[in-house]
Amino acid sequence: MADPRKRVTDGAPGNFFVDQTCIDCWTCRWIAPDSFDEGRGTSKVFCQPEDPDRALLALVSCPVGAIGTVEKTEMSAAVAAFPEPVEEDVFYCGFHSRASLGAASYLIHHKDGNILMDPPHFAGPLVKRIEELGGVRLMVLTHCDDVADHQRFHDHFGC
Repeated sequence: MADPRKRVTDGAPGNFFVDQTCIDCWTCRWIAPDSFDEGRGTSKVFCQPEDPDRALLALVSCPVGAIGTVEKTEMSAAVAAFPEPVEEDVFYCGFHSRASLGAASYLIHHKDGNILMDPPHFAGPLVKRIEELGGVRLMVLTHCDDVADHQRFHDHFGC
């Protein structure tokens, strides 16, 4: 959980903030480029979002919980948005894992069984949605080291 007392000093004032625990993985910058940008060794909020939907997706996806809001904010829609459709049969999983240094994960819907590319953080709401989409038959790891919660996905889905 981001701590407003550790807010990075070069960010825009307002509700959304990045704290000093940021590992500068760029997750928030490509999910919500209208709000987040490069700071001094971290990401930062350079512009408070007019429509907070994308910024909330970045908050949910941050692998270290370095994004926060000053005001209590309803997160259920952002949590439920994942896996998010990218294009037909390809879904972005969000929920980046600290154990993969923030690598992005994707679920590919396939008639012979779904494929999970580089597993995300094993988060209950995400796992439930993946189950609703047919589970995981095959898991592909593109790196031999930053493999996140691959064992938990293997054990849960038998992939």
